[in-house]
Amino acid sequence: MIFTSLGLLIAAVALFIAGIVKSSVALLTLSLVVSAVAGAILVASFSAARRLTASGVLPAGGGVVPGAQPVVMYLSPDQLGLTGGNGGAHIAGSANPQPIVGYDDMSAQQVLSLVASGALSQEQLSAVRIYETGTAARKTILERVDKALAASR
Repeated sequence: MIFTSLGLLIAAVALFIAGIVKSSVALLTLSLVVSAVAGAILVASFSAARRLTASGVLPAGGGVVPGAQPVVMYLSPDQLGLTGGNGGAHIAGSANPQPIVGYDDMSAQQVLSLVASGALSQEQLSAVRIYETGTAARKTILERVDKALAASR
């Protein structure tokens, strides 16, 4: 609907220019009518979007919330075309691959949220524990992973 109104506005500008060049009141009037129709379409699409957002069909804010945490999801090695059983990103020459793709870019809070979500299997939790022990060894993450591993047994 937005592109329709944009097209109508372009046509209205063309009619306006033609009306001025030919000194035609009819073309100028038609330009005004086409502009009004384009405006009505924009108002209708805006109110429809507000109704859909209020009913929950469309996400508020266009689906992007400034400052929001990125979505972290697990991809299996098969989906990524990688080898290795723990689902980590294998970097050539790396003795200790990341347990989850993008793990090194995650904050401690993001890792804790991921562990708390229950989205990781016992194997993935073990891989996180091994990796975290060999790298940053963040105490909070190790404790939370240990609790999640104990609860999954």
